[in-house]
Amino acid sequence: MRTIASKFLNREALLVLKGRQRIRRWIAAVGDDRVITYPASAPHSVAASYDPVGREIYRFTQLSTILEVENAATPLIASP
Repeated sequence: MRTIASKFLNREALLVLKGRQRIRRWIAAVGDDRVITYPASAPHSVAASYDPVGREIYRFTQLSTILEVENAATPLIASP
């Protein structure tokens, strides 16, 4: 999963959770066991990546896959 997540580093992606929920997020960092994301609508800069507002961390064990946003054929479920 880390290899897949690394392809989406510093860009928008569609996270598919194991419960089939789809969440559109900006991937800011990829760790050994997790991805750090921000809302897709938030400004994306180095300074903004340190702002905890809107930051969500997803562990690889929660994810089913990560997709390109334009390949998403089904409606999105809003991020919590």
